[in-house]
Amino acid sequence: VRAILPLSDGRTLVVGAFTTWNGATANRVVVVDRDGYADPSVSFGVGFGSTVNGAIVEPDGKLLLYGAFTTYNDASAPYLVRLNADGTRDTTFTPPSPSGEITAVLRLPDGRYLIAGAFSTLGGVSTGRLARLNANGTRDTTFNAGAGANGTIHALARASDGTLY
Repeated sequence: VRAILPLSDGRTLVVGAFTTWNGATANRVVVVDRDGYADPSVSFGVGFGSTVNGAIVEPDGKLLLYGAFTTYNDASAPYLVRLNADGTRDTTFTPPSPSGEITAVLRLPDGRYLIAGAFSTLGGVSTGRLARLNANGTRDTTFNAGAGANGTIHALARASDGTLY
């Protein structure tokens, strides 16, 4: 298990490297009820092809998941995907493909995302392992991290004054 996030209705989202939950297939993602049982009303289909490092629960209940995976439900989803609350893919979120794993995501107050990880390019553009996406997943071209980090970034944080770490 890499992350456990509460949902607004008392259920919990669990993501990680696991492939079963209570003996049933749950490829790296599951929503569980208050008793720890998989919620049958949420279907993630065949799930993710590799580890989900983390997730963000959006104010509208959508789920942004990121990690080492390149597929979701056997469809291309390189390292980042947004799902509707029922587990279906949010097709309005269209991020460019990073060149490697995403290890950290921070949702900014304006709805944009700061993403970091092992990638050196995003949609073929050099990023220095750090990039900002618009709310719809497109690259925010006004953000420039310069040369960025020379190794994987594993965490992001935002101070109360808005400073990013």
